Amino acid sequence: MLTGLGRASRWPELTAERVAGVLTAARDWADVIVVDVAASFEHDEELMTDLNAPRRNAATIEVLRSADVVVAVGAADPIGLSRFLRAHAELSELVEPDRVLTVINKLRSSAIGLNPAGQVRQTLGRFGGIEAPVLVPWDPAGFDAALLSGRALLDAAPRSAARVAVRRLSELVREPASRLPQNRS
Repeated sequence: MLTGLGRASRWPELTAERVAGVLTAARDWADVIVVDVAASFEHDEELMTDLNAPRRNAATIEVLRSADVVVAVGAADPIGLSRFLRAHAELSELVEPDRVLTVINKLRSSAIGLNPAGQVRQTLGRFGGIEAPVLVPWDPAGFDAALLSGRALLDAAPRSAARVAVRRLSELVREPASRLPQNRS
């Protein structure tokens, strides 16, 4: 697991070349590499005249371009879905849609209404060309039990519907990109 920076002031240290080197080395050490990146991946247009200047989002863009599978995560509420769909359109400019696995978490009827899974699927399909997203139900009791006990959701709440969805996600991430649920966009 490669996490993000602890302080924003350190982003100039992560050039695309350094990140590519780390990823190349990590591929020799592990079967699965998870890299948590910033949600922003726009280009630094104001710096394009200075080719040697550090790029604020270079690490994120390099990780996305070199990933076998990109797990794009959004929240299952009107604002979260709107933000996700805008970001997904930008992501599609960097990554082929067949390498993107969509995950929508915190699925609940209190934020979406009746049949939240159906409504989320319909919204993603209609406005983003996204088919077969992984939907993770909101289970605050199970999540809190895992957090409080310092254990995995599997151990703290083995009957949690969220645990089942997370397990499905872990299985899909290990699949070759060619076997992921396809996006039309």
